Amino acid sequence: AKPFTVALMIIDDESPPPVVSSPNPPTFSGPLPPPYVPPGTISDAPENLRATAGDEQVILSWDAPGYDGGAQITGYAYRLKENGEPFGVADLGAWRDIPGGASTRSYTVTDLTNGIVYNFEVRAENEHGGGIPAKATVTLSVSAGSGGPKSVNTESEELPTEVALMGNYPNPFNPQTTIDYALPKAGDVSLVVYDMLGREVDVLLDGPQAAGRHTVRFGANHLPNGTYVYRLVAADKTITRTMVLVK
Repeated sequence: AKPFTVALMIIDDESPPPVVSSPNPPTFSGPLPPPYVPPGTISDAPENLRATAGDEQVILSWDAPGYDGGAQITGYAYRLKENGEPFGVADLGAWRDIPGGASTRSYTVTDLTNGIVYNFEVRAENEHGGGIPAKATVTLSVSAGSGGPKSVNTESEELPTEVALMGNYPNPFNPQTTIDYALPKAGDVSLVVYDMLGREVDVLLDGPQAAGRHTVRFGANHLPNGTYVYRLVAADKTITRTMVLVK
């Protein structure tokens, strides 16, 4: 057999690996890019979310989001927290479906406790999931069953810029409905309901009111089916709307 040689290379395991540095490392400046939003996601919250306190219940009402993400809205969902606590990661699965589908614009949450502060969130949903939620906070008064006007705190606490009378909800109604109105400053307010012949059937407000957003509940147990007119007079401005009673 022919003789052969073996070359050995000794590697020092304790020596550090070579460091390779870039002569021009990248730098970043300016604001961070917006988070990625998957196509079809509802990027807008439901508009004009209102939470009206009742006796051990809250009526939620809203308008559709301004943008549906390019996919048809299939329905809405809500979640709530007691005692004014904020929502956290543990509440990701706390959404409850609101019956009625995409056309629903109000929902009554029952079995609540008077004297408690509730935080609500409502979101639209489509085949891609839930969208950005709208938020509202409301306190159930111990005397919430009296049926009188009740103030509502929404996500925006800024005072209204003008007198406004929003549509009643639900509409058509049976036998109760809720009317929202807004005042940029305190002053005398009149809110009266008339039948289609111009006859006065109920006076809901007639006196001073604080600036802000307010609600008043109207009960029509004593009235026949039909269309009625309600008129708000405040700060030298008169606004009239109609509602339909269907028993």
